[in-house]
Amino acid sequence: FEFCAIGCGLPIALGAKVAQPQRPVVALCGDGGFLLNSSELATAVQEQIDVIIILFNDAAYTAVRKTQHLLYDDRYIATKLRGPDFVALAQAFGARGTRAHSAAELQKAVRAALQSGGTTLIEVPLPPWPWSSD
Repeated sequence: FEFCAIGCGLPIALGAKVAQPQRPVVALCGDGGFLLNSSELATAVQEQIDVIIILFNDAAYTAVRKTQHLLYDDRYIATKLRGPDFVALAQAFGARGTRAHSAAELQKAVRAALQSGGTTLIEVPLPPWPWSSD
């Protein structure tokens, strides 16, 4: 089972960048977890804490869904997620936002974010439920 702290990716990334300002910091977040602390984008922009957020968006609380799949015979409750336009959300806070639909686009977006500085959110849309139920 995936027992994990949901929503801590961005706050931890901010702390890591403050502790090591000369090093690039990249937060890997799921859409559900990111929404729990998305307002920390305001902190990042206001305090000029340059981090890159790679947000994997599969429109679900996937770790919870996987647990329900394993324990409850594919009976699901409260695992689908309707999130906002994450690129627009980042931009509303004053950060850069972009989408990457392929590995090549993601690589290009990360390189651009590293070169430009500032806070950047890169959304990676994913298909729902990425593993087989067999």
